[in-house]
Amino acid sequence: MFTVPPFVVTEPDFARIDALLASSQFHDAWSALRPLLSYDAKLVASAHGPRLLALFASVGRGLGVAPAQAALEAAAASPDSPQALYDAAYALYEERLFTAAAALLDRAVSIAPGVRGLVTELCSNLEALGLNDAAVFELERSGLHRADPWCRYLYAFNLVMSGRIADSESASASLDRDSRDENMLAAVTQLDAMHARARALGAVTRLDDRDLTGWHAVLNASVLLHESPDGYDEPMHGRYAWLSDSYALMREGIESLRALSTAMEWRLSRVISGPDRSSRILALAASQLLSLPLVPWSEGATSDGLVVIADLDAVGDVEVLRTLAQHRPGLRLWAHASNWVNPFPYAPDLTTMLVQSRVDPWSGGAMRVDPETQQVVVAEPDNEPDALHASRIVDASIERRSARSIDDVVAIVRAARSLPAPSSLGVFRDNGRRTIQRMGSAVKSNYFT
Repeated sequence: MFTVPPFVVTEPDFARIDALLASSQFHDAWSALRPLLSYDAKLVASAHGPRLLALFASVGRGLGVAPAQAALEAAAASPDSPQALYDAAYALYEERLFTAAAALLDRAVSIAPGVRGLVTELCSNLEALGLNDAAVFELERSGLHRADPWCRYLYAFNLVMSGRIADSESASASLDRDSRDENMLAAVTQLDAMHARARALGAVTRLDDRDLTGWHAVLNASVLLHESPDGYDEPMHGRYAWLSDSYALMREGIESLRALSTAMEWRLSRVISGPDRSSRILALAASQLLSLPLVPWSEGATSDGLVVIADLDAVGDVEVLRTLAQHRPGLRLWAHASNWVNPFPYAPDLTTMLVQSRVDPWSGGAMRVDPETQQVVVAEPDNEPDALHASRIVDASIERRSARSIDDVVAIVRAARSLPAPSSLGVFRDNGRRTIQRMGSAVKSNYFT
């Protein structure tokens, strides 16, 4: 059971923040204030809350007008108003300032406990931070998980996100599978599919707090081909934070696809290239390494084959992304990189790795040490022909650096094969919308803000 650890509320250094504001050092003031505006710190919910909210509004004014500023001013003026705190938190959520939003909602809940809208909005922010255990705690504390159907769903969902599969199944047993509420029905259907995958995959993979590949399959219906060995034990546990991608890692992804396809006896007919430059380069290399014909998206959009995307977030074509949101017969979607901190709305069937931020070898922005000056420099974009970059992927050394064996990946995919298609992995589906890609899982990792 999750319990909020006891926090000793020490006196924040208000004098330092006041001095920074007085000297118009607004960015430094924000750096000093930001750690105090967090759910974990429990300071906004304390007697310090009014002063912290006033400082938050002052820093906002100093940094310039932001969409949340008016709501922050109102909350600072009425620090004990649950509605003002909710409005400010909602505005902060829209700006992806989840930790501050959660802190404001924590204060609102302490003033008006058990109010559904406050609790559910707090859960939304905690989920966005990967704090699913805390969301479970807040729902239990409110008691709403027993009486309110949507809160009961949120309770069951956050339990499975926390790795508590049996508790989640028990909590969800009374949910209405015949609901006329389309949102509730869709949510419960996805939750049931997670449970089904967990039961099937639990026979071949650990599903513990280090099983990144297993949980990625359970929660996202997606196959993860590579777990980062860098900082594996602590603090990343298989994910990447910032990555300067390499030709070798791209080749590893393609070779993992080949090994999985061979083991599963998939007959891939062609490679279909995504429309952006990085996807075209990667698709060209994949077609050569897999010995498959290559077609551009404009010709292959409605055909079967392997769609190759470097990163769904970088595609930039709304119509392409809308088309890919649906499964189609004979089509599998591989995205080389998937963002796990700010997930794309749907999960690809297969992805090489989970990363917070990355740069391609040819796009510029990678940091490297200049061999002559020994200074760190930022690489410029490499505008050499796409075919040359593709050949570098093809010629890269074959070395599986993944912390997880390809045999483990194959076992997970095989275990899911017997499930009914709607509950199985995306690679076994030929219709319906792709599964929502979730932030985090029972495997926790550090990330930068």
